[in-house]
Amino acid sequence: MKLVPPRLFLGLLLLQAELAISLTADEANDITRSVVHVLCDLSEGRQQGGSGFVYNDSNQVVTSFHVVAAALQSNVKLHVFSTATGIDRPARVLRVLKTADLALIEVDRSLGLPCLKSSESTPSFGNELVAFGHPLFTPTVQRQTLKFDKEEALEDITPFEASKEITRLGFPRLSNSVFGLMGPLVPGHSGAPIVDSDGKVVAIGDGGLEQGAASISWAIPARELAKLLRSQDALVVDIGTLSDLGVLFAAELNSNIATTVSNGNPVISGPVTLRKTRIRTLGEMRRTSASDDPLGLFQLIQPLLAAGVSYNPDELRFDIYQDANSGMNLVLPSNVGLRLEGDTLVARSQEGNIEWLVWADQVNSPQEAQMTSVEFEQQIIARHRSIFWQMDPGWSYPTLRPAADGMYIMRKLFRGFPLNAQTNFEQNLICFETFAEKGGYLLSAAVIRLGDTQPGERPENDPLWASAILGVHLSSFSR
Repeated sequence: MKLVPPRLFLGLLLLQAELAISLTADEANDITRSVVHVLCDLSEGRQQGGSGFVYNDSNQVVTSFHVVAAALQSNVKLHVFSTATGIDRPARVLRVLKTADLALIEVDRSLGLPCLKSSESTPSFGNELVAFGHPLFTPTVQRQTLKFDKEEALEDITPFEASKEITRLGFPRLSNSVFGLMGPLVPGHSGAPIVDSDGKVVAIGDGGLEQGAASISWAIPARELAKLLRSQDALVVDIGTLSDLGVLFAAELNSNIATTVSNGNPVISGPVTLRKTRIRTLGEMRRTSASDDPLGLFQLIQPLLAAGVSYNPDELRFDIYQDANSGMNLVLPSNVGLRLEGDTLVARSQEGNIEWLVWADQVNSPQEAQMTSVEFEQQIIARHRSIFWQMDPGWSYPTLRPAADGMYIMRKLFRGFPLNAQTNFEQNLICFETFAEKGGYLLSAAVIRLGDTQPGERPENDPLWASAILGVHLSSFSR
């Protein structure tokens, strides 16, 4: 069978979306000047950050409360950095509106930047909006094109377990209305101004709840800003609350987690740039509705239990890589490094017996995604020419099927056998695949256990292999 070359091309490092709405270049530049990086210096050299924008006064900045909640402790330094001026200034929390997860911070002197204007109107379905912020600790302001979906109560879009956590925290209020978005907000977008075609702030990025490796993105309506300016909420936070924010809010980011792969650089594959945004245990992801296919996840976990693997979901740690533009999420066991080999992202275990292969592509339809998945599988065949692959129907569905929020998913398991075996040939390789398509982007991810098993050894006895197939299963797209 002829191997079709993958249609992947190296992309640009900066993910700055073209402005499809009718903002002029000057208007976009003016908004960019008013956006700042909000930073909290934590202990042991750690830093937590989000976005913010100048509002109401030249020394006042709006951001998300969860970004600056740590600064309500005396040992945490809060400051803002403006890429427009190159100036970093100390700040303090002036007001908070916990019900809407908003905060107003005061800088020690004027930033000399224009205040953004807001609009209390609600966009129409499909209206294009742009978020301006510092996603993934990028040093310069980035623009992310989004579309308005609908306004709905926060409680209507949060999983049950997450709702319980929000109730326990006390913010934001579950009955509050939020703006649902088409397009992902990624870590660092908390507090980012989201503007309409008139250049007015219609919402503030909140990021939202993690949903396993993915996340549910929402924004706070700008009409809450008037309440923030007159809020009398107490400037206190329960210290126990702070440890939960990283799991609950996908747009909160620690700089030590923002470390990227390939010697500190993002991995670029075709139309996506994957950056490591979070480290999570399987337990944390399961508590936030880890999978679009809970039954499939359960099927993967059961053989581990039957094999007697020491299975503690709070000890299985994963690195989560995300693309800011598409919302693509790739999940790998912690400390497995990706690198680009030709047109394919590749990773291998230290022992060399487990291999990961990843493609990212743009497609025009689920049907084209199906064809591209075949090309991906042909590459696997080409890498292991002496192996006959047989799909296991008990673990596979052979075509892309609709999932939530416009995503299509296909997962497969193949068992490989040596082509030169005559009789009673023994299984040599196992390959587990996930294909996920959304919004014209296709993620193809596979993990292969190579044929070095000892007689009688079961692959599920290997904790790294167990983590590897769970990670591939959890790879998909954020809402």
